[in-house]
Formats: sequence, C-alpha cells, structure tokens
Amino acid sequence: MNKHPDGSPLAADSLRWRWFWRLGAWLLLVLVVVLSLLPSSVPPGFEGGDKLQHLLAYMVLGFCFAALYPRKRRLILLGLIFLGAGLEGLQGLVPARDASLFDLLADALGVWLGLLAAGSPAGALFAWLEQRLSRLGFGSGQSRH
Repeated sequence: MNKHPDGSPLAADSLRWRWFWRLGAWLLLVLVVVLSLLPSSVPPGFEGGDKLQHLLAYMVLGFCFAALYPRKRRLILLGLIFLGAGLEGLQGLVPARDASLFDLLADALGVWLGLLAAGSPAGALFAWLEQRLSRLGFGSGQSRH
C-alpha cells in the first residue's frame, strides 16, 4: 500500500469498491463531454451562470479523479484543463454554442479547486461512503430481506 509523505495510507488504496467509484468518475467525465457538445439554451437572466456550471463540473471531476487516482494529480490537472480547452474549441462548431476563454478559465479554476479539496481530509470521501454503506449491509455478502 502506498502512503502519503506523512506515512498515512492513501485513501484510494484501501477502497473496496474502487472500481465502482472510478467507473462513476469516468461516466461523469463522459457526461460532461456530452453536455458540453450539445446545443445550449441559457435562460434569460442567467447569461453568466454557465461559468458557475463550468467551475462546479470541473471541480467535481478534479476532486473525483484526484481522490481516486492520487498518484496522478499532475496528469489529472493537465488532462482536465486540456479537455476543457478542447471542448471549448469544439463548441465553436456547435450551433447555439461558442468558445469562451472565460469558460476555460472557470474550468481550470474548478480543476484546481477540486485537486485542492482531494488533498484535504475531504479526499477520504469515498472511504467514508464505503464505511457508511458497509454499516448498512452493502458489500458485506449478506442479503437483507
């Protein structure tokens, strides 16, 4: 088991359902790609609200991937920022969408905030969820009738 510099185990190494959480992170990434390439209609009065959507989506992606692949944080940072840049470029080809430098900045800030959160005690979220679910009988091999 790999450890943090302080000697504590990496939370992702001890996850019983790591494959499940990682699959969820990858499906979330696919969802962000699909939603980024669909034509968009912004309700009146929410013209700047899409920046918050970008920030939150990429913050969640950054957090999930950094928490679940803790040794790949630099790659995650660069990969998600390049994904955001590529999607912004492709949005210029989608009707009712346009490429925006401010969207890309929101993406990058979101990734950075997600990585910061994953490096904090919040990075143990998936281990905490597994602990709570196992107390409810999930994954224990026992059927609950």
